[in-house]
Amino acid sequence: MADPVFADKLAQVTMDVLDAASAYERFAQIMRTGGSFGFEVSMLKIWATETCQRGDRADGRGRGRPGGLIGDVDVDGETLDILYPFLECRAFTIYGGSSQVQRNILAKNVLDLPS
Repeated sequence: MADPVFADKLAQVTMDVLDAASAYERFAQIMRTGGSFGFEVSMLKIWATETCQRGDRADGRGRGRPGGLIGDVDVDGETLDILYPFLECRAFTIYGGSSQVQRNILAKNVLDLPS
């Protein structure tokens, strides 16, 4: 946290995560009350998965050499699996419909662009 650039990135990602959590709660409330939605889910999927990647990149800047190691790694006396979250966040943008597919859905339904 002594590095002001890292602290700023961490603050930005923290706010993104809180915003995404708030959006998920709004969507959950819509579902609880019997509502439905369509293309808005594409926006939420892009937002959440890319927030995961931004969070991992912000954290990854401080990984140094251990960042590429597979399995548990000792980092300042704490055992962490550093590589797994990095890879997992990449998968999130693919399954459930790639971010590019979600953007195409939004372009067609929100911006009324041709297929």
